[in-house]
Amino acid sequence: MTILDVCSEVGSLRVEEECILASFTGRLIEIASAAGASGSGTSPTAALNAMRLPAMALDQHGFVADVNATADAVFDHNIKIKDRRLFVRDPAARTLLKKPSIN
Repeated sequence: MTILDVCSEVGSLRVEEECILASFTGRLIEIASAAGASGSGTSPTAALNAMRLPAMALDQHGFVADVNATADAVFDHNIKIKDRRLFVRDPAARTLLKKPSIN
């Protein structure tokens, strides 16, 4: 799923607005990546936290490597990180998380 796929689900937004939102989101990802570059002293999740955007970083094996405070505030008794894995109590949400993504 690409960012444009997500934006098309927004509903009543026009295509032009969807493209603007997609490019803005892409730019935020670039900023966070640059902030996390070697020697910058700032992690990508911390950069997004400064913008009050929730972020969770996964390593190459799918383990949770980092979670910022904004994302942590979203979690409740139904969503937790345990042993570097994301756990969801809701059966429907758990099913969606286990479903393989289609690119």
